[in-house]
Amino acid sequence: MPEARRSERVRAFLGAKIIYNNRTSIIDCIIRNISTTGAKLALACSLPIPGEFELRIPQKRCSYRARLVWRNIEGAGVEFITADVQKSTEDRLRETEMENVQLKERVLGLSQTHRSRAGANCPRPTTLKDRGRTRRNPH
Repeated sequence: MPEARRSERVRAFLGAKIIYNNRTSIIDCIIRNISTTGAKLALACSLPIPGEFELRIPQKRCSYRARLVWRNIEGAGVEFITADVQKSTEDRLRETEMENVQLKERVLGLSQTHRSRAGANCPRPTTLKDRGRTRRNPH
């Protein structure tokens, strides 16, 4: 029975990363074969993977938006939704800088909130002078 593939796959052995959960979760995998429309992935673990994710191939310096087509104990088959979705270095740097500014503003806001709450709940430290005492010289 002939396979119903839209394009011919080429055998490969490329390290890749499945990136998902807003770029906070990563699973390492190996691409066993690849075409212009999809790939077969070998996974070292039986972790569940989402229905859609980014597949990054560092050796080729490219990324694909991928959709899970099938999965078994040996690996998974994916279809590429969009090819080479990797953003330019300048775009990623710009986004990272904007995110950094937002995080700094949030940390500053949280620090100010913490200081104002701590100041309201904590008495001012007293000194010996405040208590009307003086330190005696033991000699």
